[in-house]
Amino acid sequence: MPRNRAQIPTVSTGPSAPALPVTKWKVSTGPCVLLTEADATAALGADPGPGRTNAKAGLGQCDYGGDDGVLIQVIRHSEGKALFNQLNAKGLADGSMTAVDGIGDAAVSSSVGVSAMVQFVKGTYFVTILLTPTGDAPALPPATDLARTVAARI
Repeated sequence: MPRNRAQIPTVSTGPSAPALPVTKWKVSTGPCVLLTEADATAALGADPGPGRTNAKAGLGQCDYGGDDGVLIQVIRHSEGKALFNQLNAKGLADGSMTAVDGIGDAAVSSSVGVSAMVQFVKGTYFVTILLTPTGDAPALPPATDLARTVAARI
């Protein structure tokens, strides 16, 4: 039965979110290059198939495997750290998110059920990684490993 990723908050580009600049994603720097099919396969324990890309104003996304899989969202924003702090302040204050050391300039994580999320900022990149494995293994360790891998590529 597919799990619902909506349980974990992600970055919104809706009316309440800060305005984001239009970013033209290059093949060499897009989300499916930052987190590859091989990375997703290692985290999931099975090949989810090729990533599906989606790019909107300021937001690049790559999805491997649908609901049971890996999703990466990447925002290029000149105020990436301020945006990261604004969007994560409440979760850090109420304990629903935990600060993670050693990933980018700053990182947080959270998990709900079998799904895990790691968000980090590095320079102008604001990255969200959601991992929902097909089994019952904890998702936070491999999601954190993916975030470290992606941060190293930026």
